[in-house]
Amino acid sequence: MQWALSCLGLPTAASAPSPKDVQRSYRERLREVHPDHGAAVEGAAQRIAELSEARRILIGR
Repeated sequence: MQWALSCLGLPTAASAPSPKDVQRSYRERLREVHPDHGAAVEGAAQRIAELSEARRILIGR
């Protein structure tokens, strides 16, 4: 769970973040690496997969 929180840039506090906070952070990070949003990030597909897995871990989707 710590990996998922750090992957999405969420604080590793004692309480779990709300699903809304997880989704917001996921979308912000996704915009940073997604080619459709102008990003030319090397390894974007891998990073997107990591972000999706982190979101799945934290909100169970």
